[in-house]
Amino acid sequence: MKKKLRKLLMGLKGNGGFTLLELIIVIAIMGFLAAMIAPRLAGAGAGAADTICDNNQTRLRQVTAAFVERTGQLPNDLINLIAETADGVYEVQYDDSDATNGKEDLSHEIEDSLQAKIHYLSDEEAAEIRAMGISHVRNLNLSKTVDGDHRRDDTHGTHMERAEVAEDLAVLMVAAGFDGTAWDFDSLVSGAEYRNPDLAYRIILGVGPDSELVTSGQIEIAGLCPNAIRRENHFAFGNYSIVLPRLAATVDSLTDPVSGDPITDALDEITVISETGQEKDINIFEVQEAFQFSTFCPEGDVVGTVPTVWTIQ
Repeated sequence: MKKKLRKLLMGLKGNGGFTLLELIIVIAIMGFLAAMIAPRLAGAGAGAADTICDNNQTRLRQVTAAFVERTGQLPNDLINLIAETADGVYEVQYDDSDATNGKEDLSHEIEDSLQAKIHYLSDEEAAEIRAMGISHVRNLNLSKTVDGDHRRDDTHGTHMERAEVAEDLAVLMVAAGFDGTAWDFDSLVSGAEYRNPDLAYRIILGVGPDSELVTSGQIEIAGLCPNAIRRENHFAFGNYSIVLPRLAATVDSLTDPVSGDPITDALDEITVISETGQEKDINIFEVQEAFQFSTFCPEGDVVGTVPTVWTIQ
């Protein structure tokens, strides 16, 4: 192809100019070459971003694990991924894939792959989280101006309003949530799809500039996912997150909304099957210790795992 293009161009040197047909031929050839090369370049860029993201997340896991081993606790002042408005209403906004109407808080992947829901903490859950070292969180995108008025702002470097971990604090939980009256299990029915079903009933908190990991010097800054930066016109939260261990108080409170019977008495584990037909059983009612935390990026990916959709049987 290159030889033909060179021959064509050399043949044109002796002419007084380019004919319309010759220009069309050259433009067509160049367009064809560009079409062949562009996807490879784009793929290389995406691959590099994925590698950086995995490295960032691996580093976060290592630093957090070292923090837990040294202190026996998880880092304080993580970001609560639920935003509290000025009138005290909790809300969560997912990317609607429309950049023209302003950015939302979280990527749609967190909603789609984790089926995350608003969950109101019980007094027992709040006490258990505080015992893990998390006495306060920073409510997502909420800060105060000099005159005390609340305003929404980007998370990049913003110091957010501090909230005490206490009963009725709304947080984001994977797959289910207690709305203050009853548990919502709609996402755990047969046929539901997840990328990480083993994270069910676990609370998600982000790592921001006020995190104890940053303020104690464990890391210099709260890392941003490169893929999230490329999509910053769609959603604001580009930081990595820590998934807390499954709480004993959460498991103890799980009851069937119809019968009122404890869920764990009737079901110890769920069976899931992957897109490739792989089947496995997962104990989503296992109570976990502080060191059993997990992490994921703003697009819902967990480092070290292949993004696979699992279907509940």
